[in-house]
Amino acid sequence: MDTNKLERVKQLVMKQLTGTLTGPEQEELRRLTDSDADCRRLADELLASDFLTAAVLDENTAWQERTWQGLYRRMGVRGGVLSRLYRRRYRLAAAAAILILVFGAWAGWYLRTGEESPIGPGTTLAEISWPDGQKSVRTDDLLSGTFASADLSGAPSGDKELSPDLYTHVVVPQGSEYKVRLDDGTDIHLDAESSLAVPTGFSAHNRHINLSGEAYLEVSKDSLHPFTIHTEKADLLVRGTKLNIRCREDEPCLEVVLESGRLDVRSPREEVSLPVGHKAVVDAAGGIRILPADVYAATAWHHGRFVFDNRPLDYIMREMERWYDVHASFSSDKVRQMRFTLDLDRYDTFNRFVEVVSLIGEADITLKKNQVLISEKRHTLKH
Repeated sequence: MDTNKLERVKQLVMKQLTGTLTGPEQEELRRLTDSDADCRRLADELLASDFLTAAVLDENTAWQERTWQGLYRRMGVRGGVLSRLYRRRYRLAAAAAILILVFGAWAGWYLRTGEESPIGPGTTLAEISWPDGQKSVRTDDLLSGTFASADLSGAPSGDKELSPDLYTHVVVPQGSEYKVRLDDGTDIHLDAESSLAVPTGFSAHNRHINLSGEAYLEVSKDSLHPFTIHTEKADLLVRGTKLNIRCREDEPCLEVVLESGRLDVRSPREEVSLPVGHKAVVDAAGGIRILPADVYAATAWHHGRFVFDNRPLDYIMREMERWYDVHASFSSDKVRQMRFTLDLDRYDTFNRFVEVVSLIGEADITLKKNQVLISEKRHTLKH
């Protein structure tokens, strides 16, 4: 029995329980438990909720000591390295136990994730409908060039002239994202379940598009030729602007966050200028409210992050469904309204999201392929 390996497993398990385990350390723990039966057994023992309850949280110190001695006997050691686990790591282990037993952390997740195939993040993909009637699927990183010609579809369009009233439609399905660069140099990053319509007559002097879903735009500056974005609830007139637009069909309001530049919001009822660092919220009746914006959170998806500030779980899961192509079900309205504050890597697996939510909150998540069932945790502590 290699006590150095056991000591390392103990250290890594404690870091795992308190949410401080790094990616390389996670792989190290997996290698140790996969290659050494004693290491795997120790990890199982330490992660058992019954053991943590008795060995750490029980107020009867004699019972705590018996629990630890039982672990030593089962592992075939006489205190030594493992005995220091209790003496040196009491506070750390207590914090871990509280996370697991009070807040319902997911003990043993690293073992179970190997049994369930990881659900990867979205991919670069768009379905393009060209003005000449042709259709194609693009998986390259950037669609760039003129939208006045169907030649971009990869097939000849012939010599016929296309009407300037026709559009190229870019549709980004669930589980995807796509980036577009227009003729004038404007960059558009489309999130999942979003669509863009660009007229064949688009040019540096005739700049207007239709948009739905969510998109981040860096609009090329041209004070003489405003860039107009048409949405279902309002038109946006921009001049050299970085902004995020959220106009989801399943949400009651349009939200526009201005990161820099100038932007006017025009609805059927009113027109307002949006200050930098603020957001315009346009309701179904055309009313416009101007509010301070959390620009970092609103634009985080564009920069590869998921950022939620005290958001209900049903809102968060709608974002997860779009990006990871999963389907979520809730056991109750109480679970739907559980609130979380998160800052996660958007390009990590969905399994990582499940791990974090299970660790810090009251939600229990069951994953079967792309079906996600979310219910309230059953606490194991006795009151």
